Amino acid sequence: MNKTGIEYLGYTWNPIAMRCSPCSPGCLICWHLRTADRLCKNPSLPENERAALAGTGPFILRERELSAPFRLKKPAVIGVQFMGDLFHENVPEDFIADVYSVMIGCDRHTYLVLTKRPAEMLQYHKRWTLPGYVNPNHIYHGFSVCNQDEWNRLGPIFMQVPGKKF
Repeated sequence: MNKTGIEYLGYTWNPIAMRCSPCSPGCLICWHLRTADRLCKNPSLPENERAALAGTGPFILRERELSAPFRLKKPAVIGVQFMGDLFHENVPEDFIADVYSVMIGCDRHTYLVLTKRPAEMLQYHKRWTLPGYVNPNHIYHGFSVCNQDEWNRLGPIFMQVPGKKF
């Protein structure tokens, strides 16, 4: 977990080592891909994480990073998987479920889950939302959109995602 200078976030939390793939015109200027290019050359990172960041290996759920919110004692606003996209088509559903389990189990924090893939976010919630389940008030879902056409196509899908939005 990293402290951030982003004014609305205290921390970013990236429990999955991954390399995202472009899915939007906004991906042409993606900072995650530039950062992943730099990190995949860092010899201090484990080889499997470097491969995941380079796009040559499978995505890795980093167990120590997964539990990081529990180690923060004071409530914080946490950006979830900003180094990639939690709803990327190659993120295993059990990784997503593990991330949500931590967010639900560590409810002293506010979590911002941002995606460029609202259809996948919606499908995940349809598959995993149980009858009687109430979406937690401390988890917000966001959709990063870069132009009106993208909003016109995907905004109505995003608006169907249950819970609070940003």
